[in-house]
Amino acid sequence: MAEAIVKFKEVVKAKPEMIAAWEALARADLRSKDYAGSIEAANKALELAPDEDDMYAILYEAYTATGNKAKAAEAKKKLPADASSIFNDAVKLLNAGKDAEAEPLLKQSIQANDKFGQAYYELGMVYVRMGKMAEAKKNLTKYLEIEPNGKDAATAKESLKYLQ
Repeated sequence: MAEAIVKFKEVVKAKPEMIAAWEALARADLRSKDYAGSIEAANKALELAPDEDDMYAILYEAYTATGNKAKAAEAKKKLPADASSIFNDAVKLLNAGKDAEAEPLLKQSIQANDKFGQAYYELGMVYVRMGKMAEAKKNLTKYLEIEPNGKDAATAKESLKYLQ
């Protein structure tokens, strides 16, 4: 890895406009735990190409490793939405009995991946508990469209009988 880093540094010195070299250097520095170098290279890559979303993941990891929570949070906000991660945050709230707080996260999870059946199921069940039967029916039906044999299909089908 050390040799690769030396080569990447030579390339960015000779061709500072080469985005791929900055990105490779950021990744290599991160793997080598040179977090300051990784942050510098990732930021340089983003200066040249602001749409390189994977550099935000590098920044998030590097800032987290250095303990810079504010910068890590800033980088995390710029990461593309990850349906599973958002869903997992919603499940934590559901497990704590916080349906109202979980609802927007479940919606975000579905926005990030409209084929994420489990998010529709959980959102449907949140609506059942909130007494919003039309929304519950819509989401449970969508869950069954996506995952007709999913782990919660029987419960969804049974719930829909009562939502008719």
